[in-house]
Amino acid sequence: FTWQQSRDSAIALGGYLATATNQAEMDFILDSIVGNSVKPIWLGGWEPTEGTWQWVTGEPFVYSNWCPGEPNEAFAGEDFISFNTGGLQCWNDSRNWFVVDGFFIVEWECDNTVNVALDIDPQECPNFIEIDDDVDDDDRWTRNSLLDAVGKKIPEAEEHEDFEEALKVAILGAPDFDVTTINAASVRILGNPPIRWKLRDKTAPADRSVDSCACVNVGPDGHVDLILRFSERAFIDSLGAVTDGEQIILTLTGELLDGTPFEGSDCVIISADDSDDDGRGPAEVKPNEFVLGAAYPNPFNPATKFNLVLPEASEWNVTIYNINGQKVDEYSGFSEAGVVTVEWDAAKYASGVYFYKAIAGEFSATRKMTLLK
Repeated sequence: FTWQQSRDSAIALGGYLATATNQAEMDFILDSIVGNSVKPIWLGGWEPTEGTWQWVTGEPFVYSNWCPGEPNEAFAGEDFISFNTGGLQCWNDSRNWFVVDGFFIVEWECDNTVNVALDIDPQECPNFIEIDDDVDDDDRWTRNSLLDAVGKKIPEAEEHEDFEEALKVAILGAPDFDVTTINAASVRILGNPPIRWKLRDKTAPADRSVDSCACVNVGPDGHVDLILRFSERAFIDSLGAVTDGEQIILTLTGELLDGTPFEGSDCVIISADDSDDDGRGPAEVKPNEFVLGAAYPNPFNPATKFNLVLPEASEWNVTIYNINGQKVDEYSGFSEAGVVTVEWDAAKYASGVYFYKAIAGEFSATRKMTLLK
């Protein structure tokens, strides 16, 4: 195999040529190889321009394991990283040549995030969020302390008016997903934690195989759901500046009791109401933190959306890379505090894994999405 043939074969296997961004990863690669070989073994590092090495994934090239005197460009075109396990087990810059009995290492992304079915304002379709200032002060929520146990039942008598006015969000149970395995205290939506939660069979999930914003207004389906309540004021404040009729995809994140991350998304439609008493219009308070939301739908074909939440006015940049670390698209702008929705149409691109990286001020985050045609 040549390096390029190895790179293409790794992609065909659903992965990419392995990267070693620190000593622990390099040790793992060496420990995974049985026996010794003096034949070159290809890694996913290359030199697209003289003196600039990079990984096929676009990960920062901050760690290296070069052999003494390497890279030396002893021959023209020594632009690819190889190593062997029979000698110093360090890197050499090699030409893109055909290696007889050589090897290459394939790396696959291991994303153990559990996708859950989410329903904002269950049994309502569509989901309208009214933006106005006619919401009681958040001090009222100090009387509603968080429950100590996941799924602890709340007596009907405790469901007083303040509790009912909170934003209701349901994580839906299914035959293959038990909501009692959720650590409810870890749940966040736009950086906001829930006020209270309980178990109840509330509704059934919508079929979103065609429409990612599909919703239903049906009742129980025989599977227990986790019903969470969020401060309506805090939620509205975290949305920042929005417009009447705007449809926004919101992503909820959290962890299971064993630490496994999960996420789910649903759509809401903004309904503006500027008729407050003092004429100030909708409140526009900063969100709590920078957040790069999950792409939705994911996998997708041919388009997907994701949100970038800005807690302050900021210039921002979103770059999309293919599995080889090559930039395929880019978006940028300046936005006030609030939610920026980026929609990517990948109709002209091939199926595969893509990465989207967001930068805003000192904030930087990268997430993965999969295009399936």
